[in-house]
Amino acid sequence: MIGARVWLGLSVMALLAGCSKVSTPDVNPPFAVDPRQPFHLEFGRGSGWHGLRVFILDESGLARVSRGPLDAAGTWQQTQLQLPSKLVDEVVADINSEKLTHLARTYTDVGVEDGTQWVFLLVQGSHRKVIYFDNNFPEAIKRFSSEVDGVLDRAGIAGADWKPAERSLDKNLWDAVAERK
Repeated sequence: MIGARVWLGLSVMALLAGCSKVSTPDVNPPFAVDPRQPFHLEFGRGSGWHGLRVFILDESGLARVSRGPLDAAGTWQQTQLQLPSKLVDEVVADINSEKLTHLARTYTDVGVEDGTQWVFLLVQGSHRKVIYFDNNFPEAIKRFSSEVDGVLDRAGIAGADWKPAERSLDKNLWDAVAERK
């Protein structure tokens, strides 16, 4: 595990070299996801300050989604969708084809003080992958993000029954980032 001082040193070196984008390698080996075995996926996009819009999916096809904040009061909404196995297979195929479990542990643009954060969490069996993105988004995760949006569109997210929520579904993602191993 790379310590804070080493990360800070690498960040300063990157800035001095004229490159503000840095990544931290992951010591965990990559793995392929099997859509027929139990898995848990969470993907959040947004802000550490205002919260993440979160997509949660398991092998059964149960998808939970949060969106917000919808107004100045910070109102959030959540819904659930049952994805057909074909769409679950698409999400898993996207994870595998984009080789998301091969990505580094963190991607940061140290030249940006605030901005957009994304978190990707995937667990299957003894395998676990957590990736934190802070204003630095590799093409693979950008494509996956678009693919998730497409799957949700095809699953009927536009007609979903949204319910008010106290907050985003992002707590588990932030906890995973904090305990990265």
